[in-house]
Amino acid sequence: MISYPENPENPVPGRNPGKLALLGFMGCGKSSIGPLLALKLGVSYIDLDELIERREARTISEIFLTRGEAVFRELEQASLAEVARRSEPCVLSCGGGIVLSELNRRVLRESFVSVWVDVPLEELLKRLENERKTRPLLARGDYPERAFALLGERRALYESASRYRYRWKKGEDAPTSAALIAGMLEG
Repeated sequence: MISYPENPENPVPGRNPGKLALLGFMGCGKSSIGPLLALKLGVSYIDLDELIERREARTISEIFLTRGEAVFRELEQASLAEVARRSEPCVLSCGGGIVLSELNRRVLRESFVSVWVDVPLEELLKRLENERKTRPLLARGDYPERAFALLGERRALYESASRYRYRWKKGEDAPTSAALIAGMLEG
């Protein structure tokens, strides 16, 4: 049984508040913001997708193509659980679909202080335009509609797995976003 704290003002009693997870849709900037936030907080940085790629000696796209999404999700779940068991503080950038699993959402709530990096769809589409071929779920020609549908499916999941929500505003670059998120965590 999951035990959640009764005081929402102090949501992490007894947990390591230095273990952070950045959540959000692909292209929201987790991998750009994460290293800067880790540097600012003086902790290590881990990109979950990069961790999986190193272990599997394949890109995420290759894993999707040759082994399928279900196998990738299993690898993702195992990697998240491993990072959750570590005791040292870190900033973890998660893949956009990490929240699809209830188990992953529970691990994120229990083992991390999670921040949802919420970026409007129009901005996401601009950012993803040149990366479509490396994003297995958007490689098709109808990617704006696909992105809209995926984001619609995931918004409530990001919210349920996150303690904080950072709403990106036009003109905010990665250093600004990292500073704003660090400020949210302090106060």
